[in-house]
Amino acid sequence: MRRVGEPPIPGKTYTSRPGAYAILPLKGRFLMTAQLRPHVDIQLPGGGIDPGESPLQTLHREVMEEIGWTIARPRRSMTSGPRKFAMSMSPIPSVILPPR
Repeated sequence: MRRVGEPPIPGKTYTSRPGAYAILPLKGRFLMTAQLRPHVDIQLPGGGIDPGESPLQTLHREVMEEIGWTIARPRRSMTSGPRKFAMSMSPIPSVILPPR
């Protein structure tokens, strides 16, 4: 696995933040997002769960913020614990509705 971003600062305490990420099928492929600056970073749409927000609420908010789509009938495909390299929640939508 390749590390992306700045390395951890030795001696600094970090707080784990759960997240929700979407695997979005599109025309036989998967939709990804890209950040081009300061470095190219390809990601699944999603992000950190805000206080008081459920993983499903986070998923809907993040997908709308990042790609402007709404998701219908998401389902959980995997979860992970604090020390595993996987997504906290990866709903696969049955129907993806582009914005009107």
